[in-house]
Amino acid sequence: MWRSRDRSRSRSGGRSLLSIATAQLGATPLHYWDFTANRALFAGADVGAVTSTPGWSFTRATVGTADDLAGNIIQFASGELRRTNRGVLVEDARTNLFLNSAVGVTQSITVAAAAHTLSFRGTGTITLTGTSTAGPLVGTGANDRVTLTFTPTAGTLTLTISGSCTNVNLEAGAFASSWIPTAGASVTRDAEILTISSPGVNYPVTLFAELERAVDTGAGETWIRLDAGSENDRAILRTSVADLIANTVASAGVTQADVTVAGAMAINTVYKAASAVATNRAQIARSGILGTEDTLVTVPATPTFIRIGCNSTATLQPFGYIRRAAIFNTAMADAALQRATT
Repeated sequence: MWRSRDRSRSRSGGRSLLSIATAQLGATPLHYWDFTANRALFAGADVGAVTSTPGWSFTRATVGTADDLAGNIIQFASGELRRTNRGVLVEDARTNLFLNSAVGVTQSITVAAAAHTLSFRGTGTITLTGTSTAGPLVGTGANDRVTLTFTPTAGTLTLTISGSCTNVNLEAGAFASSWIPTAGASVTRDAEILTISSPGVNYPVTLFAELERAVDTGAGETWIRLDAGSENDRAILRTSVADLIANTVASAGVTQADVTVAGAMAINTVYKAASAVATNRAQIARSGILGTEDTLVTVPATPTFIRIGCNSTATLQPFGYIRRAAIFNTAMADAALQRATT
């Protein structure tokens, strides 16, 4: 099983992190975070682990889990970055209502009249009765996760387990989040908030992320952004409600640009994306494909925060994995954006 540790020395062959990042991206970044290798550059200097980034702040006041590339579930302590070789997982708060969730047993649960999502791994079946008769949810393999979204009436929902059902979640919401371990009571996994309060950057800039959507949240999904402490002045590399990669810019509370690349982004697929922001220029590329440049742009106020995986109100987490992120102190030309994202 993959464990959360730095294995970058054996892979790098003695090369500096700056040279590795430059080779990967085709340009030299100002800041760079490789969450798979647990290494970071800040102002061009190798600062070691990502958590050693100046101004770094990360909070999640509860335990959490994440998958590695082999599908193993790894548990992380309260306040620990959920970093595996799949990247860092960033999610909003969710509550697992299913008790003793490691190995499912039949139980009755009080639910509200709102969308809920049931999920588990295994070859068994969960049958719903009481406030919902949706499903049943049938497993497809020991390490395969299956999900069912349904809206019960308020009252008591009975979940009848047959066969092997492990890592069970029952959570309010229209999609499944990562498994939340429970024992004799429901457990809430708190939201993740990752900010860097000493950005050391100003416009023009380019934002980069190598990312994987684990679910479709049906809302905006933030990957990396700059802002001046609020939503009024911001530049964001994000996924739109329509599942498009987007470069969204606002200055003094007025939207300046919202440039997208055509084609909905799939689930469980790794993408590279980069967004450039300068006076009278906003452009984006994903997987080497460009958007349509916006040439009427007022840049935001000088950033005071970098945020990875959330906005200034600590919401719009992507519920996905970020493998790498970077910031360049120039607005890349189209060809450079394409090079960085292929």
